[in-house]
Formats: sequence, C-alpha cells, structure tokens
Amino acid sequence: MYHNTKYFQKRNNNKLSKFFDYETEGAKNLKNTANFYIRNTMTGIKKDKPTQNEQEVLDTVFSNIEPINKKLRENYDKKIAKIKKDKNLSEEEKQRKIKRTHLKQFKAPTKEKWFLSYEFLDALFRHINLPEYRAIESHIAQKAIREVTDSWISYFESLKEYNKNPERYTGKPKIPGYIKKDRSTAIVTNQLAYISNGVLHLPNKNKFNISGHVPKGKFIEARIKPYYNGYQINIITDDEKSPVMSKDKGYLLLDPGLENFLTITDNLGGNPIIIKGGVFKSVNQYFNKTKADLVSILTKGQENSSYTPTKRLNNLSMYRDRFFDDAFYKVSHRIARIAVQRTCGKIIIGKNDFQKQKINLGHLTNQNFVCIPMSRFLQILKTVALKYGIEVIEQEESYTSKASFLDRDKIPTYKKGHHHNNFSGKRIHRGLYRSKDGTLLNADVNGSLNIGRKHNGHMFRKMKSYENLNNIEVITYKELYK
Repeated sequence: MYHNTKYFQKRNNNKLSKFFDYETEGAKNLKNTANFYIRNTMTGIKKDKPTQNEQEVLDTVFSNIEPINKKLRENYDKKIAKIKKDKNLSEEEKQRKIKRTHLKQFKAPTKEKWFLSYEFLDALFRHINLPEYRAIESHIAQKAIREVTDSWISYFESLKEYNKNPERYTGKPKIPGYIKKDRSTAIVTNQLAYISNGVLHLPNKNKFNISGHVPKGKFIEARIKPYYNGYQINIITDDEKSPVMSKDKGYLLLDPGLENFLTITDNLGGNPIIIKGGVFKSVNQYFNKTKADLVSILTKGQENSSYTPTKRLNNLSMYRDRFFDDAFYKVSHRIARIAVQRTCGKIIIGKNDFQKQKINLGHLTNQNFVCIPMSRFLQILKTVALKYGIEVIEQEESYTSKASFLDRDKIPTYKKGHHHNNFSGKRIHRGLYRSKDGTLLNADVNGSLNIGRKHNGHMFRKMKSYENLNNIEVITYKELYK
C-alpha cells in the first residue's frame, strides 16, 4: 500500500533550491511542448492548409517515424542476437525469451487516429534531441510526458461520457491546456533517488534532510511541487502490504453540506451523527475577506490589475491549506472508526456535479461552499478509509434532499430541462423535512438516507424501526480533537 509523506522546503539560493527550480521549470516547459505537439497534430492533420506551427509539427512527426522505427528494429535485432548467443540458456529458454521480446513499431497519425502516445513522444523527443527533453533528467522528462498523455486520455474518457450523458455536465469537456505558471511538479523516481540514513539523495549530489520523519516502506518516488514561496516534497513509499478489505455488509452514508459539514447515517439502525461545519465556514470567510483586502491594497482597488503574491498572501494560503488538511484527516479517521464500530464495510458519499450551479442560498453562502475544498476532503477520506479496509463510493445525489425517505419516493437523476416536483413530502423551516403523514425528520438525515437508497434501493430491507432517526449525535470541531 502506498503512503504519501509531505515535507516543505523554502525557496532560497542554496544548491538544493536551485535544483528544484531548474527541474520544475524544465518539467513545465516539456509538458507544454508535449501538449503543443498533440494539439497541433490534432488540428493540423484535419486541414488542407495547416498553420505554420501545425505544419512544422506534422513535418517533424512524419519525417521521423521511419528513422525511429529503423532504430527500434536495430535494437530488437541486437536483443534477439544476444539471446541466441547466450550459452547459459537452453534452446527452450531461448525460445521463451525471444517470444517475450516484442518489436515496437509506430504508425503515422491519421485524421481518424491522430493522438500521439507517450511512447511515441518519448521516442520522438529523444530522436530529435529536443532541448526541453535534454534539459532535465531523463526519468523526470518521461514522467512529465506521461502526465500530459494521461491528461489527454482522461479528456477522451470525459468526452465519451459527455456524448452519452450531456445533461450530467455543465459544459463540454475542454482539451488539456498549457501550464501558465512558471513551474510545474517534477517527479523523481527511485531510479534517480534513494533514501539513506534520514536523507533523500537526489540527482547531482543534492540532499534533502528528512531525519525528523523518515517514511516507512520502499521508496517509490519524490514529487517536487511548487508551493507558494517554496516547495512541497511528497515522498511516496510502499509498505508492500495489501489492505485487508472489510467483509462487513453494512453501509455508512454521508451527506456533505455547509452548516452541517457531514450528516452520517447507516442502514443498520444506528443513530444519525452530524459533524458541524461552522468552523470550516468561518475559516473560509476569514481567508476570503483577508485575501480580498490584501489584494485590494496590492492592486489599489483595480479589479483587473495583476499582482505578485506577497509573503503574507502566501502564508495566508498555506494556513488555510494546512487547516483543512488537518481537519479533514481528523474527520476522516472519525468516520472510518464509526464505520468499523457499526460493522459498515462501505462508505457511500453524496456527490453533486451541479453543486456550484444549483445552490441559491445567497452570495456569501454560495462563495463559502464553493471555496471549501470538498474534492480534497474526498481524496483524504478515500486514503484514510483504505487503511481501515473500507471502500468509499461516490453516489450522484440529485433530488435526495427533496424525495421522502420514509415514503420511499422514487429518486430521479437530474437532467437539464427536466423538472421533478411530485414528491410526497417537503423541506420546511429549521432544517426539517415533513413526510406525507406529517412525520418530521431532520432534512439532512433524510438526504443522507436517500443517498444510500439511490445507491441501492434494497439496503434498508432489514431496518425494522426508524424511531431512532431523530436521536442525533452532534460532533463539533473541538470534539474532533478529543
């Protein structure tokens, strides 16, 4: 199982900081170059008269395919010849090795199949001795190219899903763009770096001291990420242990919100739990207001003016990041322990892709919800839950707050232009939901239960009584630290 340990390095004029500067700037340049080749191949190959940039890219691609393939054939022939000459191998072993050795050959892009793969871009940039490729360590360069091609593959998957279900998206997915910042994450693998005696040894004899907290497990890679006025170094290790997944059949159900950060229920009859979100809201308000004041001073009140972040702005942003990371880890561990106590092997959390567009609770509330990094929380929750052997599943949650759990209303999925108002109950004042027969239920509890029902309509068959649903335990921010 992989583990991510974070460290911070301030930017200064020492050798290590200069190495980080050089490699992250080089990684950014190479990522943009790889993206440039893919984008111009995509657009240029479909035109009768490509632009100058498109034509230059196409000429480079087409003129180098055969030389690259020739070199690959030569390397393949050398490998086969070496296997055949190996006196330590039997004929049977030789045939097995020959069979496992494959000849890689690239095909020219066409209008229908124009995408430039990671393997081809890596071979092309090495063959033409691209300055951006040669400027940084080879394995860092390969990781940079891989990030770009992976982002395109994700784009293709999103586009495919969009074409099937456009109503689930707020707009057509956009192609991967260029990196506008000065630097970008550089990944140093264990082929270039290693950990020894509390020190991360990097290329060119650079050393980063981690003796205060040496991560356990086999070193995999270090991700050098530009982070405000310095660098965040994420060291990835593998303890080589597979998580033992829980066999418990219960489901823990989470409904995210603002005033109530999470409303927690289950399908086994446990009392609901609400984790309050007031502190998260307050920290966000403080961050947004303070940042706005500082930026206003820098830009002299002119909204469209550009500015360079000051040390105080960077420190403010780092405070916010660290506050939410710390709080999210504590919330996630609390949730995982609750799941274990209640014999819930899976956590279902509501996900609403239209959250930003559909909340109409006033400008300030809307701003607060959008700014709270819910995607970061989900990432942390999945990481923590896995350590407990618990799977986290995202569930689309449209109409779960409007449908009545007690009346078993059908819960539709949001589609643009379609409106559903035929529900048995409705949400009333003070966060209460009134069902068809007048029974009152906490509105967020109703939503949380419906998230589970939308995931699996049969999960509540063994739940015989709902009398406990108003026996709600409330957990405040301070209680997370107990």
